[in-house]
Amino acid sequence: MPTWPVPGLLPERPAWALAALGLVVGAGVALFVVLDASDRTARALAPLPPIPALAGPTPMGLSADEGEAARRPLFTPDRRPPATPLGPASADGPDLQVTGVVTGGGGGAATGVDHHGQKPFSVRLGDEMEGWIVDAVTRDGLRLRRGVSVRDYPLAVPPPPASQARPTFQPPSQASGRVSPGAPPTAPAMRPPPGPNGQPPDPGQLDAQPNHPPSRTPSPDGPPPNTPPKATPQP
Repeated sequence: MPTWPVPGLLPERPAWALAALGLVVGAGVALFVVLDASDRTARALAPLPPIPALAGPTPMGLSADEGEAARRPLFTPDRRPPATPLGPASADGPDLQVTGVVTGGGGGAATGVDHHGQKPFSVRLGDEMEGWIVDAVTRDGLRLRRGVSVRDYPLAVPPPPASQARPTFQPPSQASGRVSPGAPPTAPAMRPPPGPNGQPPDPGQLDAQPNHPPSRTPSPDGPPPNTPPKATPQP
């Protein structure tokens, strides 16, 4: 029976060193992996940094023209500003006579005559006229504004045409005896004959008289009544 140690059965010293080194390296790698995983978990559970305050809203450019919101209000059924009553006019301002207004789309327009230059004018809402701004165009007229001064020009409505009297036909007066030229002469009115002693006739007797002419009494020698005359032969 061989005795211990048996040559050739035990590994040599370099093999032991390599095995020990492999164990140490493997343990180090395992320890590094464990520590790295724990560090990642710790970093994931760390509180988030505070969120900075958001910046204020930036101004947005309006696509509509300036003053469009005032000329076409959003919350009115017809998208038209309410008509303001015409107030007292200021002492100065253009001398205008408004003869026509249009209150359709675009805020309305007005036309008329400028008495200063004796020329017609046509303005729209927002236009400038001799330093005055067209503030409103309503059915009643035109309003100009310059600062706090306001000038209103009512719509000049022409008066209605006078009604012409229809000519009436008047017959010529019998009392005056005038007869229009070309008119046929009128027969005089028939008066009943006077009664006895010059008295007017009795109306009852007039009603009792027949309206047909009296019949003639035939003579004994003459032809009977209602007999046509005989034709006389001519030679």
